[in-house]
Amino acid sequence: MFNVLDLFAGVGGTALGIQRFLNEQNIDFYYTAVENDFEITWSHSLLNPDDSIITQEDAWEYPIFGHDFIWASPPCQSHSRCNMYYNKKNPDMRLWDLIRKLQQQDTPFVVENVQPYYTPPINPSLKIGRHYFWSNKPIISFKVPERAKDWGWMGIPDWEKYHGIESRVTDHIKDRMKRRQVLRNMLHPDISYNIIKQILNPKQKQLEVA
Repeated sequence: MFNVLDLFAGVGGTALGIQRFLNEQNIDFYYTAVENDFEITWSHSLLNPDDSIITQEDAWEYPIFGHDFIWASPPCQSHSRCNMYYNKKNPDMRLWDLIRKLQQQDTPFVVENVQPYYTPPINPSLKIGRHYFWSNKPIISFKVPERAKDWGWMGIPDWEKYHGIESRVTDHIKDRMKRRQVLRNMLHPDISYNIIKQILNPKQKQLEVA
């Protein structure tokens, strides 16, 4: 049984991509998605009704040992360029502590976050658009679906169409600003799909080069 841990799991775009690949390869897996926001965990369960085990806990405190693969997408707001211009909060340095902890073990991992407004203390393994990725396995660039509009101009229907999800997945989130933010933070499933494919089937990397 292949044991996957998905920290800061969000709506479940990452889970869709990883689980699609594992199902295609007929790999039996146990998928634990950790997210502390009830509305978001509800969305995750609607998007991944059969495969994810949803754990409503603090992902910063969740044990990272005993898994076969770990994905983590910590909150990005304090690292983003918008924070530099508007909120001006200190960056949450737990992001870098988490990466270092994961680097100290042999379990394959991926940490995803935005390109920070400051020079990152740990160089990323890969950059795709606004996203940085850190991993202990080599990853090379690949093509991702293009958005119809610049990300700052995309509304809720635009994000739903981009991710290929139905409105029912997030329509219980009544705060429209939060709902849009949740969808904007969602990672496109093709990204996690291509990354897990490279990590578990490295011979296929050349097929994914942009």
